[in-house]
Amino acid sequence: MTSLDRFLMIVLLISLAYQLFYQLRFMTKILGYTPAPQQTPRPVSLIIAARNEAGNLQKHLPLWLHQNHPDYEIIIINDGSTDRTEEVLDRFASEKKLKVIRVKTSAGKKQALTRGILSARNEYLIFTDADCRPATENWLALMSSRFNRNKEIILGYGKYEVRTGWLNLMIRFETVITALQYLGFALHGLPYMGVGRNLAYTRSLFAQNKGFEKHYDLLSGDDDLFVNENATSRNTSICIHPNAHTVSVPNTTWKDYIHQKSRHYTTAYRYRNIHKIFLFLYASTQVLVWFVALYFLFDPGYRLYAAGILAVKILISASIIHRGAKKLNDPVPAYLVPILEIQLVILQMIIFVRSMIKKTTSWH
Repeated sequence: MTSLDRFLMIVLLISLAYQLFYQLRFMTKILGYTPAPQQTPRPVSLIIAARNEAGNLQKHLPLWLHQNHPDYEIIIINDGSTDRTEEVLDRFASEKKLKVIRVKTSAGKKQALTRGILSARNEYLIFTDADCRPATENWLALMSSRFNRNKEIILGYGKYEVRTGWLNLMIRFETVITALQYLGFALHGLPYMGVGRNLAYTRSLFAQNKGFEKHYDLLSGDDDLFVNENATSRNTSICIHPNAHTVSVPNTTWKDYIHQKSRHYTTAYRYRNIHKIFLFLYASTQVLVWFVALYFLFDPGYRLYAAGILAVKILISASIIHRGAKKLNDPVPAYLVPILEIQLVILQMIIFVRSMIKKTTSWH
């Protein structure tokens, strides 16, 4: 064994050890999760920023308006739309639950959401996107019932529609992987992000921490950075009941998917240091396990060792991800996990480089 091979084998074993530690420590957390008894739903304000979302509003407004919740309002901020958004909203003008805020010139999603929050009549706020529909009519009731005197942030799960094709499977796989991480970290007492497709927090928390002021310079971050800055082990809870999910329209082209993920990557460097360390080590050791093991597979002297290491990695990862996806009611076939994972690793490397080179100039 050469010095290089010895070094790479040590790197491979350390990387595998960290992968197993991370997955077993964090990503398995929701497998045994049993929520506390459901509380009475709190009065809530549902807030949606919409820019050129006429088609989605036409489909989803009736679903938001017919939630099985005793006391809620819907606030839609028409953020400088140039399509038929205003026309669609006018059709629902008679709905007492609906409040529309009109912004002539968009100043970005954070500004739009801030206006919605300031106009809300309720302390408890729930957020989603215009292209998301609630999984059931009990969505608002289930999410709002997780609030109590101590819990100010509720992290929900936002899944994507199941469609045919490999891209759809990849999008749903990546969504499950992300959820197993941020939900697992939250259950472990280290919450680091949430998704704007299904997120709730209190108006008091927003006001006390000056809203999005710390990251107004970024187009993204209205969800993950706000949670990262303000979530603690004591004030954060999760809601993963299948009836409390939201369902989004997935990208239909690889170009759009990569563009969307590139925008999300622009916020990670603002996370707390402890989160950055855990996430960086997970991403880097994942790359090392796959590529160093593949390197040794081409060497007859170490082929069996590499195959054994990959087998351990694949079996544990496939089991955890498959069971986690089932818990989230968003199934991923176990036998496809290795293929999806290595493709996701490559995609993430491409997206990371792209996000460093090309800056996003629009929130929509």
